[in-house]
Amino acid sequence: MATPSSPSNGQVDEREDDAVHVDQAAKALEVSRRTIERMLERGELERDPRHDGATVTKRSLVAALEERRDNATRRRFAPSQDFTSLLSSLERLTETLADERRQLAVASDDRAQIAQEREQARVEAARLQAELEAERSRREELERRLNRRRWWRLSD
Repeated sequence: MATPSSPSNGQVDEREDDAVHVDQAAKALEVSRRTIERMLERGELERDPRHDGATVTKRSLVAALEERRDNATRRRFAPSQDFTSLLSSLERLTETLADERRQLAVASDDRAQIAQEREQARVEAARLQAELEAERSRREELERRLNRRRWWRLSD
């Protein structure tokens, strides 16, 4: 699109800034006629002073179209606040999960060590039980022998 030239009197060349009817502008921007009126009130579009007021300048319409395109591009490529907060939450959850896995691994190692120590204690208890039984048997045998000798001595 050609940029409007400024003649020596400072006015825009009419050939380069055509008027666009508000209905056509609404269709181009994909909004209602009422929205076009609001945009005119906010200064986002300019009325064409050469016509009856139901037209906007082509230059302001093109600027509004470019602004919408730029905003759409920014929205499409810039992460939204919701996306950013979701990403942050996901990162925190991932860290928490990693911590839980590490703690589970430590607990699992601790359980394995406890199980090994328990097995060693069971083996040691069985060995001591066997020694105790053997010692009791020797004691009983010695007591029997002793009692036999006493019996013979008493009868003499």
